[in-house]
Amino acid sequence: MGGILFILFIILISYLFISKYKSSKVKNYKEEKEFLSQDMARIKVVLRKYIDKKSTFRDFEFSPLDNTYELDLNAEFRFEGLERAQNYLEKELDITGGLSLDMISELIYSDQKIKNIIDRKLNDFIEIMEQEVQKLIDKSINSALDIPKRKFSNDFITTFKEYLLEKKDIQINNNILSIILEKVKLKMYYKELDKKIDSNKISDINYFSEKYLDIYGYSVDEDYISWMIKSFDLNLRVDDVIKKINNIKNSRRKKKNIEDMDKFLNSNADYKKSADINDIDMMTGEEFEYFLKDLFVSLGYEAEVTRLSGDQGADLIVEKDNRIVIQAKRYSNKVNNSAIQEVIGAKKYYNAKKAMVITNYYFTKSAKELAEINDVILWDRDMLKEKVSLA
Repeated sequence: MGGILFILFIILISYLFISKYKSSKVKNYKEEKEFLSQDMARIKVVLRKYIDKKSTFRDFEFSPLDNTYELDLNAEFRFEGLERAQNYLEKELDITGGLSLDMISELIYSDQKIKNIIDRKLNDFIEIMEQEVQKLIDKSINSALDIPKRKFSNDFITTFKEYLLEKKDIQINNNILSIILEKVKLKMYYKELDKKIDSNKISDINYFSEKYLDIYGYSVDEDYISWMIKSFDLNLRVDDVIKKINNIKNSRRKKKNIEDMDKFLNSNADYKKSADINDIDMMTGEEFEYFLKDLFVSLGYEAEVTRLSGDQGADLIVEKDNRIVIQAKRYSNKVNNSAIQEVIGAKKYYNAKKAMVITNYYFTKSAKELAEINDVILWDRDMLKEKVSLA
């Protein structure tokens, strides 16, 4: 009998405890609901203030939107960002509990004013990232036309990310940074190409191939072709373009060889050895080659222009003690790697001891590096002026 009474006593105590707990929970829920109802407007005001004035780029997770040229991104609060917002709200509102991360997240994405603030911060982020990435690319290349060949190592990207976090308070993952890099590179490349190309004609494979040769010369490079196609979003196949470029190259060479033969047989042109650098700037490519021939003759060399025999990467062959093959570049822009590569091949083809590239302008950094590795002699504008003065 005593055991039964004890069990009934335990059941009664448990019932009273559970009833009190439920009553307390209902009361707390009603109080929280009443609190939120009364102070929701104030919470939103403080939350807007935090996001506008206190939040940083590292509070957001950025993801790309599908746009070929523009840097379009979406921004959402990271978990850590929501926690920082929660701590700020509790401190400013002098409350503890009642503001869950889910509740704060719901407020953020349901309040139009907050969404407008986030959009503005996103635009600021995009502007800063475009500026920083463009500076990175500008410092890494000599011309926007070289962008297709510029690759960044993983270590380089990691260091750049560390710089962004330390100096710009931007936390970004490798995938998003790679996407931003590619989009900015494409945008810069397109902008440079657009100066040289009629966008209304570029979809025509003949016009495309002609302009490729005008921009990059006779060295056919799939990377450049692919980037040109991608920049203008063209429906062209790389293989078809390469075939067309080679056909145009052969046609141009045939026409030029006939013209050169005509001039060789019938012209009395005098290529001035005494020309100054400004005269050289006004020469055609052919006139520059014959000018260099006369210059080397005056310096004691035997010299031959290779136009009529097919240059094979050399515009001139000069000899004194050793045979030297020369690429002549009468340019108004910096000479890039392709000239170095061509003259390296010509050196082997003509069994020459030395190789040179001579220009009336200057060389890109990468061209200088490639020349140094392969022992190619470079004469830039300054060296050419010096040699002309000695002739």
